[in-house]
Amino acid sequence: MSSSIEILKSYWGFSSFRPLQQDVIDEVLAGQDILALMPTGGGKSITFQVPALIMDGVCLVVSPLIALIKDQVFQLKRRNIKAEYIVSGMDFREIDRILDNCIYGDTKFLYVSPERLKSDLFIARFEQMKISFIAVDEAHCISQWGYDFRPAYLEISDIRHIHPKVGILALTATATPDVVIDIQDRLLFLRKNVLHRSFFRENLHYIVVKESNKRARVLRGLKALSGSTIIYVKSRRSTREISQWLNNSGIKSAPYHAGLASDVKDQSQQKWLDGEIRVMVATNAFGMGIDKSNVRLVIHLDLPDSIEAYFQEAGRAGRDGLRAHAVLLYNDADIRQLKERISWSFPPIDTIKSIYNDIGAYCKLAYGSGLNDSFDFDITDFSKRYDFKIFDVYSSLGFLERESYLFVNESLHQPSKVKFKVNQSDLYYFEVANKKLEPMIKTLLRSYSGLFDDYRIINEYLLAKRLRLPVNIVMDQLNFLDKSDLIDYLPAKSGPQITWLTERLPMSHVRISYEQYGLQKQRQESRAEKLIEYLNNDICRSKQLLAYFGEDKEEECKKCDVCLKKSMKNSETKTMEQTMVRIIKEGPSTLQHILSTVPKLKEDWALELLRYLADEGLISKDNEDKWRWIGE
Repeated sequence: MSSSIEILKSYWGFSSFRPLQQDVIDEVLAGQDILALMPTGGGKSITFQVPALIMDGVCLVVSPLIALIKDQVFQLKRRNIKAEYIVSGMDFREIDRILDNCIYGDTKFLYVSPERLKSDLFIARFEQMKISFIAVDEAHCISQWGYDFRPAYLEISDIRHIHPKVGILALTATATPDVVIDIQDRLLFLRKNVLHRSFFRENLHYIVVKESNKRARVLRGLKALSGSTIIYVKSRRSTREISQWLNNSGIKSAPYHAGLASDVKDQSQQKWLDGEIRVMVATNAFGMGIDKSNVRLVIHLDLPDSIEAYFQEAGRAGRDGLRAHAVLLYNDADIRQLKERISWSFPPIDTIKSIYNDIGAYCKLAYGSGLNDSFDFDITDFSKRYDFKIFDVYSSLGFLERESYLFVNESLHQPSKVKFKVNQSDLYYFEVANKKLEPMIKTLLRSYSGLFDDYRIINEYLLAKRLRLPVNIVMDQLNFLDKSDLIDYLPAKSGPQITWLTERLPMSHVRISYEQYGLQKQRQESRAEKLIEYLNNDICRSKQLLAYFGEDKEEECKKCDVCLKKSMKNSETKTMEQTMVRIIKEGPSTLQHILSTVPKLKEDWALELLRYLADEGLISKDNEDKWRWIGE
């Protein structure tokens, strides 16, 4: 049996583990229940992927993030590791095939969204699987104390009874002390067992600025700090407007939000990953599972809803361990809007029920039907057709998801797939009897290998080109072959979809707990107040964030805006700043020239002082990396 370090070298090419990874892996291999608290970018996936390749059986991975699920499965398959996923919106036949492979094949990883755990088909097949262990990603979602509670996560404890001797690895980057306890209780840990890597990010500089002219500040920041950047905003409209403004200002950028077509998002993301564009302007739909370690700057142009959300998003900067900045810009209007968003996020319960009922009509579902069925869902079209405010629809969908009535997938993209259901002999007789379809069958077989063994992704437009037929004729022929039981043809699905997690109920039977409704609102208001305190407190930013997550740190970071302002009052620092200003006023100066001229000045401090002066609009950096004085 290979050791964990041998597996790491063989499949990932790394010669050593990051902090805490080996400790977590050892606990998993020992069959223990374990909760691992690791910061964003800390390498959580390695802690279950490595031991799963050592242990016998299938590792069940539960994750709420469909984009992350797909990305991880893709990355595993690139390493020739057998992995599959099941998420809402997939065809029954494909799910059936995947579950069979987990029982009778050599699949090592099965990723599932939590909503799939309670389906009869999944439970029946899960009972027959040999499970190595269960990995629960974003484990804070199981706690009602958490900022992203999802009732579907409660199903994990039910499926655990099916394999009671199998261990659980729970993973999260954002858990307060109350949530840490709650996760272990709800996952039925046999004993309390937490491994905690410090959330302190030595290389990450947190900057909070109260600013009336945010755009000017953003431009100054982008000129002062080079490198790949994410700018977070709250609305889809803002992603487009800010991206266009940056492009007009000579900074290459692209917008990103859940409502964009999958190919548009994929193209923009790839250009950003490849460095063709510098800035991604995004809603919180962007970031999870994005494998880019050299993000130098994350800017929040709008206030996030909580410290948990801010900490996770800001933590996407500097995953390579090199110097990076997280800048949060706000003004009094932002604080008012934050409080208003909470009010908007809790529409009246009667409105939530009405929206549920009209979604059923929109999907043309009869009462008592629709269990596990998926439907295309255009939220703008629905809102207009049934005369709802679009924000009420968004918020109501969140409640209906949390109560496990519906699941909304805003970024679904399933390519078309085909598998032959007959053997070569039966196929020959079919071709003889259906000469007109012979070119389609032969083109399929020439274009794609392994069609008799498994589902293969196909492209109808490529087939149409090779057959010299209109694409609609190609799709008609594929559908005919499917109805003739010659092939399984799963047409592509793209765009938002709604999956019904229960059959459609009469509106009078829909239950939204008033107690939970009030409790969730109270907790959201409390999280907003904690965020506002973070903005206004004159305490080291890192100390505040760590304290929120239950970690006590005596030393100040000496890098955040609070620590920097304190340092500026120090007479020695003030003298160095004045000397730097004098040097730059005398003529454009490189960092190396400044360091060689100013005694006792360390590079890290020099960079912070230069950033501070640039952020104040006093200096700027030219194309030759020289700092020039532009102040009065």
